[in-house]
Order: sequence, then structure tokens, then C-alpha cells
Amino acid sequence: MQVAAIPSLIKQILLEKDRIFIPGFGTLLRSYVPAKMDHKTNFFHPPSYIFELDRSAQYDDPYLCEVYAKCEAIKRDEAIHRVNEFGEKLKKDLIQRGKAEIEDVIIALREGSDINLFPDPSISFEPYPQVDLSTLWESDESSTGIWWEFSAFISMMLLILAGVYYLVNASKIGPNYPYQSNYPPLIGASNDVKQTEDSILSLNEPKEQQELMLQQSLVDTIDQISSIIIVGAYAEYQNVEQMKSRLIRKGWNVFQDSTSTNLVRIGMVPEEHEDIDQVLGIVRKEIDPEAWVLRKK
Repeated sequence: MQVAAIPSLIKQILLEKDRIFIPGFGTLLRSYVPAKMDHKTNFFHPPSYIFELDRSAQYDDPYLCEVYAKCEAIKRDEAIHRVNEFGEKLKKDLIQRGKAEIEDVIIALREGSDINLFPDPSISFEPYPQVDLSTLWESDESSTGIWWEFSAFISMMLLILAGVYYLVNASKIGPNYPYQSNYPPLIGASNDVKQTEDSILSLNEPKEQQELMLQQSLVDTIDQISSIIIVGAYAEYQNVEQMKSRLIRKGWNVFQDSTSTNLVRIGMVPEEHEDIDQVLGIVRKEIDPEAWVLRKK
């Protein structure tokens, strides 16, 4: 290794250690500065190295000379001579010209008694650019505003669709409050009748026979009877037919009328010789536990 190659050795040592003593010139100190955010200017500063020259150190560190001697395979005295010669040249350039340069490492500039060091990009983090975060924040705020507007629009559309759905289906869903009349409150008006094995007339029976059974068992006017056991009131036609078929399958007479709330009330009519309370117990057990008796006044 020649004298001209000493800068490469200095650079290699500085990348591994935070200081190196150059005889005749001084001690180069390397300090690490972490990345930081300047909130006043909105700039992000990348990590970097700061180099300082300490010329007041009064010691003789032979590390550079020993490494140089080992790499060159020369005697230690010869290595010390070459390194001292290199350091004295740097000192002379700095005093006479105001500038000293260690190739690919630093450039030292003297201004009066002050010496400023400028590291080479290959030994610092300078290639990383400073970033103006204000532009990023403006972009992010714009994106956030768009998303908020889009979310508000979707929420309004959902509310409108919910209102339309309610208006369309409000007529199909009866109010769940007692019917104001001379009769007791309706029971089971909002209940759906579960389809059971006996809730639908058997498909094996002829259609004419089914209609005949309905005609024979259906009582359409309350004037003909004194007491009726009400099993429910329904808004859906399917529920009405299912309950009527269920009562018919039991062999009971069916009562049907309409209320002022557009509900169809279904009940069964006991025979005159039957005990109303006993029949009510059977209906509550087999049909609906909330069945009740409507008595003609």
C-alpha cells in the first residue's frame, strides 16, 4: 500500500470506529445523528454523521500506523514515517491554503480559527433526501376528506332505503297494540302459526272434499252462537288458512271475522252441550295456550 492509499484505510477505519488519530494532523471524531422531525418546518431529516477535528489531543495513538504496517507488510518505523508525512501534508494544506482533503473521507475548510469538516457522501447518510411532510399531510387530509364525504353519502343512502322499506312494508305489518272494542284484547296477533303435520289439509284428499269440509265447519256470523274460543288474529292470509285447516283437522267448527285493524280473527265454536271451560282447556293444550273465550252479550 502506498501513501496515496492511506485515505482508503482511514475511511475503512472510520466506518468501523468513531475516531482515528492521524499523526501531525489531529483526531477525527465521528458522531451519529439519528433521524429527526422538525415540526416547525415540517421537514424530516434522515440520519447522518457529523465529523469534528480535535487538534488539542495530546496523545500518540499508533493504531493507524500499526494497521498500515500490517497491510503494507513493512516495518513499523517505516509505517510511522509515511503516516506522519501524510498528516503533516494535511496540516500544511490547511494552514497555507485553508483547505485539506482526505480523498473519499472529508474536506476540511479553515475560516479563521474555525475548522469545518464536510464528509464525503460515501461515508455519510447524505444520499437520503430531506422530505417535506407538509405535502404528504395535505394529500392525506384530502384523502381523509373524500372518505368522510363518501361515508356520509353511504349513510344517507342507507337511511333513505330503510325509510322506503318501512313505508312499503308498514301496511303489511299490523300495529302490536290491543284492539279497542268491546271484546278482550287479541291474543297472538303477531304470532306466526308453525306448520305442523296437521296444519295443512292432506293433499291426498280430493279438493272438493276439502271445500265441503270448510263449508260445513265454518261459522261466519256471531249471531248464531253464544260463546267462541278465540285462538288468534292474523294479518297474513297464509296464517289464516293454516289455522283454519288446523282446527278443521281437529273436527271443530271454525269461526272467522275481520277486525277494524284489518286482522282476521279465528276461533272455534263449541257444541251447545259441551262445557266451555273444559273445551277451553283442550284448545289451550292442543292449539294455543293463550286462547280465550269471547262471549256474546
